[in-house]
Amino acid sequence: MPQVLSTFSLRQALGIRFLNGSSSTASITLSSTNSASTSATIGGSGTVTAQFNSVSGITTKLRSTSGSVAPKHSLSTTLTVTGSSQSVRLTYSSLPKGVTVKFAKNPVTDSTKGVTDTITISASSTAKAGTYELVFTATGNNGQKSTVTFTLTVT
Repeated sequence: MPQVLSTFSLRQALGIRFLNGSSSTASITLSSTNSASTSATIGGSGTVTAQFNSVSGITTKLRSTSGSVAPKHSLSTTLTVTGSSQSVRLTYSSLPKGVTVKFAKNPVTDSTKGVTDTITISASSTAKAGTYELVFTATGNNGQKSTVTFTLTVT
């Protein structure tokens, strides 16, 4: 939920000054890629009326956040993406040598109510034993991003 500032602190945060006798009205829009946009009407009396509108942000969730795999084997988990009616591209990073990742579908679309994708993580015979943090990122066309981490143990 967005933070609501008092009239005084909102004026102070925005650096608004009122001149004696001014009666102008201004519209101010603030936005963030992961929270909300803010519209404020400033009146000459020094009052601030603010309306906070929710902006859909992309969220990601893994069915399981960790797993083990032996060389020459694979495991699967499900990634759920919600909050976007646009195309969302899925990527990964921090992948150790000998480990591959495959998304069943990429990009995913219309995740406003939630769309799932199966991620298959495979270890080749050259994968070194150890514990690794894999980072999965969902990126919308507008640049909004959400990341989740999967802890992979190669046995």
